[in-house]
Amino acid sequence: MARNHLTLKQYKGIDLLLITFVTLVFEWIIVKASTTWFSSELYTVSVVPAMSCVCFMRWGFYGVFIAIWGALVNCFFNRGEGVQYLIYGAGNVMSVLCLFLFKFVGKKKIAEKTSRAVLFGVLVTLLMQTGRMLCALILGFGFNQSLEFVTTDSLTLVFTAFLIFIARRQDGLFEDQINYLKRINNNPEEELHENNC
Repeated sequence: MARNHLTLKQYKGIDLLLITFVTLVFEWIIVKASTTWFSSELYTVSVVPAMSCVCFMRWGFYGVFIAIWGALVNCFFNRGEGVQYLIYGAGNVMSVLCLFLFKFVGKKKIAEKTSRAVLFGVLVTLLMQTGRMLCALILGFGFNQSLEFVTTDSLTLVFTAFLIFIARRQDGLFEDQINYLKRINNNPEEELHENNC
């Protein structure tokens, strides 16, 4: 009898495309709302850190691509200049340092407790903001100007914490996907080896 199971590679590809698409849509909605209803506000909010966190948890290193992609989308929707693309794109790469937590603490330990998951989200956001600030300093911006890449995005910390709080409560959403597939699959070894990717 023919079987229509997805391979891990196919599943991962579809999942990453969905995360990428959702990031684009929600970032567009947020930017549209902020420029239409809150155009006088100095503060910005972004879904990129939260979506990157989810991707880091689900697929590890692949989260950095969402971080970069999200930064470029944000700059595009905000009609940013070339230097902003560089600062946001390169700055968000610093979020990859969160992978050290997976090595020393473990994904499961981070995901199984709400406080750890939320702190993980805050850490990823701070890494992105710090990365942007450092990039701005390297490109010759003054300290106060560079600091604005952190201060104007401070609401994103709260927003990310809230989104991770919600994501963690959805079964399988904020979880390593290989472990998740093994957990829900009757035959844990079937088509779930990472080297099939």
